[in-house]
Amino acid sequence: MKRIAVGIMLFALLVGCQSKTESDQSAQTTPATQQQAQQTRTMNNGPEMRPSDALLTIDNITTAPGESGSFVIKYNGDEPAKAMVVPLKIPTGMHIDSVSWAGSMIDYLANKPVRIANEQNLLLIAAVPVTEPPVPTGAGTLATVYYTMQPDAKSGMIEETFAPPANQLSYVDTAKTLAHINFAGAQVTVQ
Repeated sequence: MKRIAVGIMLFALLVGCQSKTESDQSAQTTPATQQQAQQTRTMNNGPEMRPSDALLTIDNITTAPGESGSFVIKYNGDEPAKAMVVPLKIPTGMHIDSVSWAGSMIDYLANKPVRIANEQNLLLIAAVPVTEPPVPTGAGTLATVYYTMQPDAKSGMIEETFAPPANQLSYVDTAKTLAHINFAGAQVTVQ
């Protein structure tokens, strides 16, 4: 029953984000010391999170205006996740076409909501196990994202962001604690 409540809570956060969102308000701070890095993290008035060793990565992309392609979001976690939220800021001119779960470590889940808001340069995906087991530990593909570069596309970064009302790059562990997922931004080079 608790698993369902957590799933419903995260799903509600994601669905609530589908209303008209405000402009991106992402703000990143770099901790000055190791001690600060271990403290609970908050981002843009979102919920507090504990640090974790979980990591999300995307390889750098080299593309051209008008070109279509894909990139893989890779996840590596050292503890099972009862739910996961991944909001990403996409560079201007990168039009997200679709997201595929084929062959991913969360393909087995029934609830994998996606929000593509190209006008706000936002890609928001989630994994919400309800009756299924938690997202497993280890490394694997989280999703494959298909895109088309617009004629006016410019180079930029794919970065973690905050998506109102309360979506941050995070997961819920088996103790129902919100934990931050580390992210290594990907450079998108338009030639």
